[in-house]
Amino acid sequence: MDGLYPYPWVKFTDALRGTEDSPGVLIFSNDFYVSANDNFEMYLMFVKDIPVPLKKITWGWSGEAVPDTNSPCGWSLQNPHITPPKPEDTTDYPKWTNVADESTYSKSTNNLSQ
Repeated sequence: MDGLYPYPWVKFTDALRGTEDSPGVLIFSNDFYVSANDNFEMYLMFVKDIPVPLKKITWGWSGEAVPDTNSPCGWSLQNPHITPPKPEDTTDYPKWTNVADESTYSKSTNNLSQ
């Protein structure tokens, strides 16, 4: 779970509301290479007395960060890939195994020899 249930609505305009998410990876000063390959599920639920699942939206992203002395932040994103949101009808309820936050964040640092 991404911190909150239910997930908050964002008001983009008076007529358009939705959600937004900005997954990423923390990069530390001793890192030489960082990669991510994340997949997500979001559920649209109808709520009257109890939540009833209507849609499941799957999406993801991946990429690699490599040192780049020409970049203002010192890193460049290589091989970025976004899996666009794919909505589908569902009667399945979401299942959470943990809450995603910085305390559950883990990654491995790879020292690539040139």
